[in-house]
Amino acid sequence: MAVTTNALIPALEDAREAHTAVIDRFRSDVNVTPAGPHRSALEDHMSATQDHITRIDRRIRALRPSRPLQDTIQSVGTLARDAVRLTRLPLEIGALIATEAIRGRQSTDERRLLRNAEDEYGITARAVAACRAGQSIAVEAHDQAAADLFEELLRQDEDLLRRLQDSLAEHAAAVAAEAADAWRASMEGGPADAATRVAQEVRGAVTRAEDLPVSGYEQLEVSDLTGQLRMLSQADLTVVEGYERAHANRPEVLNAIERLRVGEPWPGYDDMAAEQIRARLQGVDPALAGEVLEYERGHRRRSAVITAAEARLTL
Repeated sequence: MAVTTNALIPALEDAREAHTAVIDRFRSDVNVTPAGPHRSALEDHMSATQDHITRIDRRIRALRPSRPLQDTIQSVGTLARDAVRLTRLPLEIGALIATEAIRGRQSTDERRLLRNAEDEYGITARAVAACRAGQSIAVEAHDQAAADLFEELLRQDEDLLRRLQDSLAEHAAAVAAEAADAWRASMEGGPADAATRVAQEVRGAVTRAEDLPVSGYEQLEVSDLTGQLRMLSQADLTVVEGYERAHANRPEVLNAIERLRVGEPWPGYDDMAAEQIRARLQGVDPALAGEVLEYERGHRRRSAVITAAEARLTL
């Protein structure tokens, strides 16, 4: 019995930590979420979860052997951490809103809301996992009070996950509609190219940093990042641009991307290997070889391609 009880206390603490993280995340997101069902769901969940955290604390105190001095120190430490956390949140939220204002973008941008909904779903799923593990341990420990507490939390969290799934679908649809509007607005400049570019920007905005075509994107200094941009195709540049605009929105990076924005010498050029380009250069017009030379010097800088282009120009 003592073994299972000793396992139950860490399980309760893990659930407390997971649900405290949920409250922190939701409190931050509420400040940039427009009024409506999604915001109301976040606010209601925060209130109910705070009540459950209080009950978790009571259960932990009931299970832990009486240690007046240690318990007092631990309670003071918990209160201090919570106070620091609650003090920092308004500052972090204010910084977020100020950053969005400086960028000239509304805080209710659909891409931002979609990313928030993804994060909300992930952190709630983590809380669900903690509850399921804790419930199993509580049953093994024959602790009905803890088992009931985990059951209530689990039911609440799983209900929210279903709501968040609906929110994800709604925000994804809004992002797609935004892309369609942008496509229609740019029809005069070439409908096919405009549609492709918009789709690539949207994909970049909702992709994860680890899935970008630049390894370790968020850890790179701007100077290192701009150097790697030269190696990207025009399509990959658009994906990176979409991600950058939706996140850090750094002028240095966006300007570097814009400088690299030129048309490919011919359709599909960026997907060709150096040897394929060299073979094709043998029969092209010298003017086209000049375009290849200029494009390659400004981008991937492959010596084999540059040499072949120069050779074609001297014929």
